[in-house]
Amino acid sequence: MASSAQPAATAWARARHLRHGINASEWFAQSKDYSPQRLGSYTTLDDIAKIRQMGFDHVRLSIDPVIFDCPTAWEQCERVQILDQVIRKALSLELAVILDMHPGAQYKKGLAASDNAVEQLAILWGRIAAYYATLISEWLPKYAATRHSILFSSLARTIPTSRTWCGCHSLPTAT
Repeated sequence: MASSAQPAATAWARARHLRHGINASEWFAQSKDYSPQRLGSYTTLDDIAKIRQMGFDHVRLSIDPVIFDCPTAWEQCERVQILDQVIRKALSLELAVILDMHPGAQYKKGLAASDNAVEQLAILWGRIAAYYATLISEWLPKYAATRHSILFSSLARTIPTSRTWCGCHSLPTAT
């Protein structure tokens, strides 16, 4: 019983300071264009500052897994670099970030049809969590200490029929 109580307590501790949030959808997801030109102008770093000035304490960024499909390391991938800039700006303003995996229809079909696709998504989510845990510790040590600055949201509205899916939410990721 203690092991199941610990993750719940951790989740509540991370979420307790989230009071007023805003959804920045269609920026890194729900689009057919993930070019650096569009990602750098659809919503801007100035918009992130305005979100904070309006009194919000967190922003939810929907992310299509395609953003992380790069031929190079993520540190050299323009799409990921733009996402990094957005997250860094938000954190510098003490604006928490919720990353919400929000794949397109074809990706969701793959999840419904393949246990392997679900496992690959869990691996990707773990890599993303580890990537941002490392960057936070480099960017803003105070966020690494509190560990409440970036939260990860699973595919809440996607309920594939894959038998693996039921266990996907409980697969380990970086914390």
